[in-house]
Amino acid sequence: MVLLEGSLIASTGETIPEIMRRAPDAKLIVQVMETSESNIVDLYRRGVRGVISRSIPPDLLVRCVRKIALGETWIDNQSISWVIEAYRAQANQLTNPRLQPRLTPKELEIMTCVTQGRRNKEIAYQLGTTEQVIKNYLRKIYDKLGVSDRLELALYCLHHQILKQQALTVATARPDPMPTPAVTTIRRA
Repeated sequence: MVLLEGSLIASTGETIPEIMRRAPDAKLIVQVMETSESNIVDLYRRGVRGVISRSIPPDLLVRCVRKIALGETWIDNQSISWVIEAYRAQANQLTNPRLQPRLTPKELEIMTCVTQGRRNKEIAYQLGTTEQVIKNYLRKIYDKLGVSDRLELALYCLHHQILKQQALTVATARPDPMPTPAVTTIRRA
């Protein structure tokens, strides 16, 4: 069980995924000063099991910790509404082709490399750039698609056949078709 101060993790979106990578069984609770819809939804999307106010009474904090220790999620009514609305918006975006995210050719190329199991360093070398540039692209891709890590990105690509569509587009544009990349291993950077 890990209790995090929200203001300490607000500056970077990588804190929670990094904790989950290092301690996959950790159950995270984030203590926040004020709640906003986008912040709360993002915290739950990244794997947090509970979000609490800094002004939570001690007995309620104990109940929260006990519930999360039992494998439950601690979420207030307002946050439930926000999470459900975010889910509905995402589902609407997936079914409405006009609302689907526009990905650049470079983003699609990076996604292909990720689904092939390549690390950021390998992708950067292949594309002739730096690891930091690849990390920046990945953050943009994650934000556009509403995913939080490489595994979710690969699953999203499989589910929505994004790379298969890209391969078909390339195949019709060129006389010499390129093979569709197969998903093998997903490594975390």
